[in-house]
Amino acid sequence: MIWSITKSNIKKNFSLYRIYFLATIGLLSIFIAFLNFISDKIIAEKIRNSGQALVIANGSLIFLTVFLVIFLIYFNNFFVKKRSQELGILAILGFSKRELTKLLTLENLVILVLSYLVSLLLGPTLYFLAVLVITHLLELTMEVQWFITVNEIIESLGILVVVFLINFITNGLIISKQSLIEFVNFSRKAEKNIRIRKVKAIIAITALLLSYVLCLATVFSSTRNILLSIGMVPISLLIIILIVFGTIFTIRYGLTFVISLLKENKKRLYRPLSNIIYPKFNYRIATKNKLLTVLGGLLTLTVSVTGIMVMLYAYSLNGIERLTPSAIEYNVKSENGQVNVTNILENNQVSLVDVDLLRLNTTPEVTITESGQTIPYFDIINYSDYKELMKAQGKTNSIEGSESLPLLINYYPTEISLGKTFNLENAYDVTVKQVSTNNVFSFSTSVTTLVVSDKLYAELSSRFPEKEMTIRTFNGNSIRSSETFYNQFSTVPDVISSYSREYTVKTANIATYIFITFLSILFIICTGSILYFTSLIEIMENKEEYSYLSKLGYSKKLINRILRYETGILFLIPVLIGIVNGSMLLIFYKYLFMDTLVAGNIIMLSLLLCLFFFLIIYGTFYLLTLRSVKSIININSKNLLTLMIK
Repeated sequence: MIWSITKSNIKKNFSLYRIYFLATIGLLSIFIAFLNFISDKIIAEKIRNSGQALVIANGSLIFLTVFLVIFLIYFNNFFVKKRSQELGILAILGFSKRELTKLLTLENLVILVLSYLVSLLLGPTLYFLAVLVITHLLELTMEVQWFITVNEIIESLGILVVVFLINFITNGLIISKQSLIEFVNFSRKAEKNIRIRKVKAIIAITALLLSYVLCLATVFSSTRNILLSIGMVPISLLIIILIVFGTIFTIRYGLTFVISLLKENKKRLYRPLSNIIYPKFNYRIATKNKLLTVLGGLLTLTVSVTGIMVMLYAYSLNGIERLTPSAIEYNVKSENGQVNVTNILENNQVSLVDVDLLRLNTTPEVTITESGQTIPYFDIINYSDYKELMKAQGKTNSIEGSESLPLLINYYPTEISLGKTFNLENAYDVTVKQVSTNNVFSFSTSVTTLVVSDKLYAELSSRFPEKEMTIRTFNGNSIRSSETFYNQFSTVPDVISSYSREYTVKTANIATYIFITFLSILFIICTGSILYFTSLIEIMENKEEYSYLSKLGYSKKLINRILRYETGILFLIPVLIGIVNGSMLLIFYKYLFMDTLVAGNIIMLSLLLCLFFFLIIYGTFYLLTLRSVKSIININSKNLLTLMIK
């Protein structure tokens, strides 16, 4: 009999079961996709070899497990709440509390089992598609396959058993403690009067704004130096504390306070949309502040971690142009006749520039950083070779004429050596007239390059011929990332190549890059899924209110606008918190922990593209949610109209 009632209930309450079913499938699929990811042999090996990725993987597994359990229990409680009146009717008909518990348990078991079976197919599919997109975006070569392991099946099943047992105990306790009257009224909760805590709201908003000010202070060198004098560790801890507690209490107290201020504007309040949305807003925030805080924190973490990864990736790739300004660079002596230069020049659109370089000891040593690090020699080239090499590399010559010579090229932007006189090999004195960071050699070849006049170089080379070497360089935009071109020089010892550097950047931290990107996508999907089902739950609970709006004369178009605003606010709060908090933390990180030698616009463009990609995913969930809530309300309105006609 219990089984027949279960089947009947599923058919009768299909819309309610659908929400529970889809929510369970969504969360289980995300969890199985993550298990699929860390079970991939290639990924697993790279994670084990990367301590950073291993820590992130273990922490994320714990987080997702807790996240999955909590929200599956949350959806079960909603399910029981919506069934309470029906359970009360069954109790009136003579069903014992034991039978009611058995009925709920069987329904819960059916949903969990069906969801689990679907998730075993959907989870690996989600993993396959996500990794396929990630490897394509990062231009990584990696074989991607659809698979599922026995361990994944067992681990996900274990989580499901835990959730089922918790739901079983919870449902049993709810039913055992409820009276007949309480069953009927269990789903009806009066909206409490929300107290506006002005002082707490102002303190919370002030704390959050103060954290933003501290982050933005790093943009300017004067304020940045003040923060550095205090210490990066205490400032970092202070910012994190202010953002965490500022966000929590701004959501809890600040939003209701701001809305209360807006409600004082009677002209705005009495508009057709405002008089529906504003009164409900404080209650919605009060009842969902914990959910919004968790999701806002989740998106903050996603934006921050992903942003740091993107910055480091973009910085490393674009830093290659400074580390290796030429596509190929090596000492001619090491070539040993193994490279067919004539053939290379005939078959490729490249330029070859041979530059003579003198490495001469100097007194005093050359200071190359602001911290005082020194090097005991200069790598000296003449002005003509410098200009030719700059032209081949597509750079603009920063000096014209001998009045700016000698020019010192350092890796770090320091002017300590400007105007300073150095003695070369106890024979020649040179005074640095200009400093630059626009290097023409890789830093494997030269850390401190001194550009001198052709005349002075000729004198030095004739005096110290044994200290002269010839550096051969090949340049051309089409060959910088060409493996085929690089392979022509593979036999040259110590060849310096832009391709090999780029390959190292992409592969050295491939596990971390793929893992963080994959995890970020999962977090965005998690957030969107939770908001989707939360919105559907809210609409299911309050759909009668929208039917009454129709009776009061509100048009379908106006009701849809109300739904769009109410759903949009629920989606907007977490993503706004995530973007603003995450952006501030990224600004703090960039200006305090990264040097400015690589173009900042490249890094910002990469961040914006990444953010745009995530917003597309998030926006898709919003549109799906809006479509679903509109369909629920429209169906309910049609049913109400039918009843009125009858």
